[in-house]
Order: sequence, then structure tokens, then C-alpha cells
Amino acid sequence: MDICSIKGCNNGRKYANGWCSTHYIRWWKYGDVTFTKRDTSPRRVPVNPVDLAYLAGLIDGEGYIGTSCSYKDSSYITLKVTMCDKEVIDWMVATLGGGIYIKNPSQSHHRIGYTWSSSNKNYLRELLGAVLPYMKLESKRNLIHDFLLS
Repeated sequence: MDICSIKGCNNGRKYANGWCSTHYIRWWKYGDVTFTKRDTSPRRVPVNPVDLAYLAGLIDGEGYIGTSCSYKDSSYITLKVTMCDKEVIDWMVATLGGGIYIKNPSQSHHRIGYTWSSSNKNYLRELLGAVLPYMKLESKRNLIHDFLLS
């Protein structure tokens, strides 16, 4: 029986790439077989108007703003910016805090995707309130406006 090639792993048989299913899934989802938990570093809201305008452009162009209801009938919001340019996501981490989440390509002609995201309602209320005056897309402005009024 072949076992996982990660040193110290006792999870069992090889699944793919010489790793057990746990390490393979970590590599597939996060780009790192040693990944264990999401970054919980403190988030920051930029005060520089140039940074706020740049961030608004990123959210307008590459951003995802989603709202959902949980099982307890309370709503939550998620902000994600995903792109193939790691340098831009690195800037977001340096400016806003947080971490980078990696999405490995599912097909050979795809590129690696890098994501910055947050679902912290209080943080997003402050961040999106600061970014709102710089937003250009009406649909995203309306989503943010509705969120801020809720």
C-alpha cells in the first residue's frame, strides 16, 4: 500500500500526486499542501483617496459583491477580488490586510487565480462606505448602498 509522501502524514493511502486526499485538496484549493487555516490578521481601511479610488476600480472591474441569507434569516455580504495578477492582490493584502487564496487551474489552458476576500460585516461596512464615492458601476453602487442602509 502506497502512503502519502508528505513527511509525518498518517492519513493513509495515496490519492493523487503522491499525496493523501487531505493534502491533495489543500493543494487544489489553496496552492499549498501545508495550508491549515485562513488568515485572521486585522483588516485596515485605507484613508488615502488614491488608494480608495484604485480599490473602487478593482471592485468595479474584478470584484464580486454577494449577499445571502443564512439559515437563521440573517443576511451577510461577501467581497472578493479575484485575478491572475498576483502583484495587485499583494497590494490589496499590504493595504487592507488579510491573505491571498489561490485557485489552481482546473484545465491546462487556465492560469492560477489569486483572491482577496472578506465576509466581516463590520469591516465591510467601513471599507465599502469609504470606497462608495469612487465607484462607477451603478449596479455595484446600488448593492453597496443597500448594504450600508441595512
